[in-house]
Amino acid sequence: WIGGSGGNKSFAWSNSTLVIPKNWYVEGQPDDNKGIEDCLEFFNFSGLNDHKCHFKHSFFCQIDVDQQLLYDPCFPYKTAFPFNGKCLLTIRYPQPWDEANVSSCFQ
Repeated sequence: WIGGSGGNKSFAWSNSTLVIPKNWYVEGQPDDNKGIEDCLEFFNFSGLNDHKCHFKHSFFCQIDVDQQLLYDPCFPYKTAFPFNGKCLLTIRYPQPWDEANVSSCFQ
């Protein structure tokens, strides 16, 4: 999962910063199949796909980069990688979209 939701073929980040551009999606997506795909997932490492929110997936959390740790700005998180001035922390235990939230990131 990623922090995007909405449905009706239009999605925004969960912090409402911007609408997610169409060119980030897998070809043919989002399609809101059967009118029940209201959450976003990374699909086969090729782009975004809208999906049913009750499915369990691993997810990402965005955390601030510690600028003082130049050798490893995402330290001490073992499953994080730097991206666009932030760290994306990979949470590997699958959860439904509504349970994959900030409190889950630091358990």
